[in-house]
Amino acid sequence: MMSGRKRLVNGEDDIAQVMRPGQEALAEFLHPVLTWLKEQAGLHRVAVLVYDALGRTCRVIATLGLSSPAPAEGLQPPAFCAELLQRGKDSPALLPVDELAEFAGWLKAIFPDEPFHSAMPLWRNDEIAGILLIDRWPSEFSSEDIRAVQLAGRCAAVGIERSLLEENSLRQQEALTTIRQIVQSASSPDPDTAFRDIVRAMCQSQGYERVSLYLPQGERIKEYTARRGCANEEAPVSVRELRPGELEGPPAALLSGAALSQQKLMVTEDVSGRPVVACPLRAGQQIVGVLELAPDSDRALSSQGQMIVEVLAEQVGLIVQNARLLAERERRLSELATLTNLAHAISAVLNRDKVSQLILESMMGLTDADSAALFLRAEDGLVLQASLSRQARENEPQERFNLEQAEAVMQSGAPLALAAPSPTGRHMLNLPLRVKDKLLGVVQLTRRAPAPPFALDDQRLAEALAVSAAIALENAQLYEETERRLAEVSTLYTLAQRMTTSLDLNQMLDSLVVILRRVINCRSCCIFLLDEQSGMLEIRAASGIKPKWQKEAKLRVGEGVS
Repeated sequence: MMSGRKRLVNGEDDIAQVMRPGQEALAEFLHPVLTWLKEQAGLHRVAVLVYDALGRTCRVIATLGLSSPAPAEGLQPPAFCAELLQRGKDSPALLPVDELAEFAGWLKAIFPDEPFHSAMPLWRNDEIAGILLIDRWPSEFSSEDIRAVQLAGRCAAVGIERSLLEENSLRQQEALTTIRQIVQSASSPDPDTAFRDIVRAMCQSQGYERVSLYLPQGERIKEYTARRGCANEEAPVSVRELRPGELEGPPAALLSGAALSQQKLMVTEDVSGRPVVACPLRAGQQIVGVLELAPDSDRALSSQGQMIVEVLAEQVGLIVQNARLLAERERRLSELATLTNLAHAISAVLNRDKVSQLILESMMGLTDADSAALFLRAEDGLVLQASLSRQARENEPQERFNLEQAEAVMQSGAPLALAAPSPTGRHMLNLPLRVKDKLLGVVQLTRRAPAPPFALDDQRLAEALAVSAAIALENAQLYEETERRLAEVSTLYTLAQRMTTSLDLNQMLDSLVVILRRVINCRSCCIFLLDEQSGMLEIRAASGIKPKWQKEAKLRVGEGVS
């Protein structure tokens, strides 16, 4: 401290005691510093500008000796600060403003009637924290005046640094509060409500003008945007769905992968020149969304602010990923329950025709198909066992279904999905019905364009149901075969019983034709016996034949009935 002169402060502890977060507190601290400098160096006008490196703006934080008020908003200086950074700390303490033509013109536009002739950069570590402006030329200063200017500059730089530290500490506390609110919001069972609460909490507690969250959902992008409301009012949140082409700027670049994969922040400017920050939300190496922030004019992002944004983005990214995993888990559980219910319903029926209809109904409901067909293996190839359509019309199965595709699937044993060949055509999905190594048939699903083709999820669900469907079909076939065999055994048993209990040939033959007609399911049945005297075959027993024909019908040996 200079001897014989009024003391400025009693060290940094004195500065720390009077410093509070906020620009008003910084201005209160700088005012006595500028007053002391004005008295010690005999100045008329002095001012301090605080420089924001990220927002590339200067703000007039404190002035003394000006007749008109300084601008309140952040100002865009020319390349003056960049030039100071190039010169470094070893540059002269006081720089003549007229040697910096662009900066001189900028100052003249801000202070048209009260010029400043000297500027001293205020350093904070290796960054410029601000600029001290003085109305005298550097050549007019004595060595003691220069030392007074340097001391005031150091005090102002320390004050700015302390103010920034206090403000950063406050921002960190606010960030912790926001993180707690975000985590609390994530406990909501409804992801939509959780994302609304997240952007609202960030907008209110961090003081941003706007907070937007962009989340890809299928072919669309869902946007949640909160804008700062009035005091003591909740920030309103709007939700809308965007097509990929409707999203522009850094969010579009990050979601499309056009931006650098390892990039943490993208800083751009909106139409008014204010900074806008976009931060990717990551789940491992995958970008699951984008967080975009528009700071207000009082909170241009510093390096500390960037770190806070990155921490918040990490938390939101985890919540988005957890919400996705939870939604996927719920979807899989719902699919499993649906498949289980359908499998039970199908397996509970043993009639092949009813099983076929149930299979087609279940497949259509599961995949949102327009129509479905079931082809089963027969001796001479595939036959159409059943078909179903949401808009059934006569003679249409041949138009809606493709036998060649079904035969190709039977040969390959693999599913076959084909998109519609024309805007009015049909998307096709063919699934083999297999029990172990045995192919029973093919289920063919169709969906008319312009509806989208069958997705992989559709195929996955249909394949899972096809396993139960094939087992149910085989069970129905086995049941039918068992019923047929039981009928045959019952018939043979009845015949044997009649033959052993009756000695009357005619009675036994009459019973035999009745039973055979029922078993074979034919219209008529008769038994010819040879008359040894005439050498002719005559009907001895008949069922379903007119009595007249039964008496007249006689055949020679070797002749047939047509």
